[in-house]
Amino acid sequence: MLDALSTTSGHMPKWTSRVIADVDGFNLAHATTPGTYEEVVDLLVPDLRRRGIYPDVPEQGLTARERIYCAGQAALRDGHAGSRYKYAVYQEEAPYVSEKDSRDLKLQNLKRWKF
Repeated sequence: MLDALSTTSGHMPKWTSRVIADVDGFNLAHATTPGTYEEVVDLLVPDLRRRGIYPDVPEQGLTARERIYCAGQAALRDGHAGSRYKYAVYQEEAPYVSEKDSRDLKLQNLKRWKF
């Protein structure tokens, strides 16, 4: 296990460097639950901290995005395709109601008033 840990923590910086792949991060999948994630926290993270790859304490007051992309980038950049879906810009359509459902709803409302 410790040899695999050393190998894993040794390869991670290579994958994040521009030389090999320039990846932004890693997605973790579990082999056993909850053991796999506990091993990452208890074994891998401390080893990455010893190597100076994983920060000891994250900066306070930053969003998760800012911790990855630097302070000041709390939202998507304006040029990003997803930025056009910001809440202030996005217009939600009214829910679909079929003609039959619409008639039934009108009848229910009329019965409620009991003319």
